[in-house]
Amino acid sequence: MISSRKQFNQFSMSILIALSYLSSSGTVALCQARKYERHWAEFRYVIYHNKINRELNIPVRNIGVLIDKESFTEENLKKLYILISKRYPAPQKIFGWVTVSLWQIPTPEEEDDTVPTSENPPDPHDNQYPSAIFKRDSKNAYIRYTIDGPPYWKGKTIVIKGIDPYKRK
Repeated sequence: MISSRKQFNQFSMSILIALSYLSSSGTVALCQARKYERHWAEFRYVIYHNKINRELNIPVRNIGVLIDKESFTEENLKKLYILISKRYPAPQKIFGWVTVSLWQIPTPEEEDDTVPTSENPPDPHDNQYPSAIFKRDSKNAYIRYTIDGPPYWKGKTIVIKGIDPYKRK
């Protein structure tokens, strides 16, 4: 028993010495940094709404996405559209919106509100943050997003497939 305890203490001391050396050389910090390398995505996003509306003849998936305002770029919107399209290939029709602030997302109580939107007072947060919509159906796929704000009134369309429904003829 004494010899095993002595060996354990020697082993523990060896570990402590090795850790002390490694921490002074920066190796421990490197190991700790690797723990977080699982986050390989270029930007972070959360799907906060995902429902299929079957009330119409053709089912439509409605998706709400929240991303960081700093990540709200044309390139990231394209990547986000691709990620969502891969994750949700069905139903064919998708309508989604992208927000950058919690102020753009209704609370559960606001979702339950039965007062028609036209009767509600204007939201003071409207057009204070960039936003985007994306749509996919059998003929067209596009992303429409706001630029040049606040206030964010002006829009730009990225056509993935088909035509730009916002283009004036």
